[in-house]
Amino acid sequence: MLEFRKIEIEDAELFNSFIKLNTERSCENTFINLFMWRDCYNNMIAVENDTLFIKSGSGDRQSFALPIGGDIKSGVEKIKEYSGEKPVFWLQDCDRFEEFK
Repeated sequence: MLEFRKIEIEDAELFNSFIKLNTERSCENTFINLFMWRDCYNNMIAVENDTLFIKSGSGDRQSFALPIGGDIKSGVEKIKEYSGEKPVFWLQDCDRFEEFK
């Protein structure tokens, strides 16, 4: 099961190593944005099997970015397993969106 933790400043290098693989270009997927708003939106990350997972919110008000790195379909399955329901995703129209459909 995914183990999410609060984003820390020390995660910048790790986060950026994944984000350069991402074709989505939006402020929602930048380290500084997620770090700056981490307390307000409960932004958290998890890394498993060379995949970065990003979550915001808590309880029944949580949402997820598409997994970054690794196989997107298995990453989405991990999020489904974690959330125990049909998860809510935030995403931009990009190459990875086609894989997600």
